[in-house]
Amino acid sequence: MGIASTARIVSLSEGRRSRVASAPRYPNAVVVLSESDGNAFAILSRVSRALRKAGAEPDELEAFRKEAMSGDYNALLATCMRWVEVE
Repeated sequence: MGIASTARIVSLSEGRRSRVASAPRYPNAVVVLSESDGNAFAILSRVSRALRKAGAEPDELEAFRKEAMSGDYNALLATCMRWVEVE
């Protein structure tokens, strides 16, 4: 794998800086959110399903759910992007 497949450039609006973010924990789990219901619980369900299909263990699924539900909607989306490939 090349550098482009393991890292993404993430633009930060504050300060107009950018940084390199690491690849998601489960890069083989791909979730298309742009064509789905934007409801937080629907997103949580889609990502959980993708993690299960990618072979995530039950304790990992619980850790994802706990992290995803610990903040607001934007935190949910950020968590999803840390765990799976979001398109």
